[in-house]
Amino acid sequence: MGSETTTWARVAIVGGVLCGLGELALSPTMDGVSGATVAIVFGLAFLGGVVWLRRGSVGGAWLIAVLAAIELAFLPMYPRSGLWDWSTQLGFGVFSLIALVGAAGVIVERRRRKRVVASVPA
Repeated sequence: MGSETTTWARVAIVGGVLCGLGELALSPTMDGVSGATVAIVFGLAFLGGVVWLRRGSVGGAWLIAVLAAIELAFLPMYPRSGLWDWSTQLGFGVFSLIALVGAAGVIVERRRRKRVVASVPA
């Protein structure tokens, strides 16, 4: 991370990496091939958003925000059969919330910066 990386971007990157690696690590435990495939796609998409954000694009923050919001929206719908399920789902909820807050911070920060630059007389 370069010196131009903001605190919000760091938070989004950490959250995105945790979500991405978590999805990939848990993909073998998903129900069926379709469940594992979705987990792998989500994991790779989270990591792709992290790379995109690290390269300085706000598009990476948007991708991380959308994926994290989807994770959080579906969190109450997953069946939980034991302590492991409750722990992993709670962990994913926390990681997704971290990713979403960081990504939203990046988006708001970029929009404010654009507004300030646009209001400065040339």
